[in-house]
Amino acid sequence: MALTYVVLTSGTSYTTPADWNNADNRIVCIAGGGGGWGGAGAGGGGGGGSATVANVTLSGAIAYVIGAAGAAAGNGGDTYFNGAAVNTSSAGAKGGTGATSVTGAAGGIATGGSGTQQVGGNGGTGTAGALLTSGGGGSASSYDSAGAAQASKTGGAGDSTAAGQDAHGGGAGAAGGSSANGAPGTTTFGAGGAGNDGTGGGATEGAAGTAGKGGGGAGTTTAATGGAGSTWTQYTATVGGATAGPAGGGGGGETTGGAGVVGGGAGGGGQTTGGIGGAGVIIIMYTALVPFIAGKPYMKLQSVNRAANF
Repeated sequence: MALTYVVLTSGTSYTTPADWNNADNRIVCIAGGGGGWGGAGAGGGGGGGSATVANVTLSGAIAYVIGAAGAAAGNGGDTYFNGAAVNTSSAGAKGGTGATSVTGAAGGIATGGSGTQQVGGNGGTGTAGALLTSGGGGSASSYDSAGAAQASKTGGAGDSTAAGQDAHGGGAGAAGGSSANGAPGTTTFGAGGAGNDGTGGGATEGAAGTAGKGGGGAGTTTAATGGAGSTWTQYTATVGGATAGPAGGGGGGETTGGAGVVGGGAGGGGQTTGGIGGAGVIIIMYTALVPFIAGKPYMKLQSVNRAANF
């Protein structure tokens, strides 16, 4: 049977469904992304970290917290499920750090949380004193429906060379952990950051990355806001990590950094204003129980495709 998916982007309490399966479930928490700095050669924010846990026993109302998006130069919030704190919950992930200088900020760390941890991508670093060389935001990290880690990616660095002037790198997203880090732009006025399989960041100013793959595009002198990061894409039982990926960071901008997106992508740096990060998310996956006979205890429905589901 296909998995049941629940995606939580708001609220504070999850009611355990009647068909919840204590023996066959997975919960992924992705923390909020940090914001980019605002200044000459600004650094990008760090992507949200993630945590996963399998086969959790639940009943009743379950408390959770969705990590808030980092403001410009601000830290992203922690995301955690089934507990009162990030380090005592069933799964808890640390938020990305906000950039406060030309140096790209650190992604969500792998300590201080709970469950199996993975770090977020670091922000890209700008060039000190250079006006048009802001770094991109780092991507979030995540796990696919089989529990495999999907690597976070470092945001692209601001490029002060003649070829890269005004071409600010976006943070890359990841699909199955296969993509390279975000790259600086390579042509004047507008190449975006590299994304999964070399795609993603837009070749024109302000273009966003491909969903689940690339980082944000670059700003230009005419439209100087960096592109938004690529969106988080939902895992499915049939494709798993083949196309799904965590959120990419926003591109660096000539005046304003590109924004991160829901799923922990970080904000890019900007000459005047740093981009905001993206809020966190909680993904719940389980194989539903079904009643064998009315009035009898629940049993798990087996599937010949189960290996592909989890």
